[in-house]
Amino acid sequence: MAVAQAWVQLPNDRRQELTPERSLIVFVELDTRHSDGFTVSLRWDRDTGQTQIVVSDVRSASETAFSVPGAKAADAFRHPFRYAP
Repeated sequence: MAVAQAWVQLPNDRRQELTPERSLIVFVELDTRHSDGFTVSLRWDRDTGQTQIVVSDVRSASETAFSVPGAKAADAFRHPFRYAP
């Protein structure tokens, strides 16, 4: 029996193959805003409670994602560059 392969996008833009030992992390998008050529999304993993911010630059077609503590998620959504690594 063949095992299907899946890929997840990691915050540092590397890809990692999923194996039976690894589970797929599915984030729920809680909010999105567009400003000055950037799209900022707040995402939440309902299984673990982890939150992350995803910033997409439409001009350079680049994307950055980073985890933030849940208590700081709203502020990080409004001011993502304050929290970006």
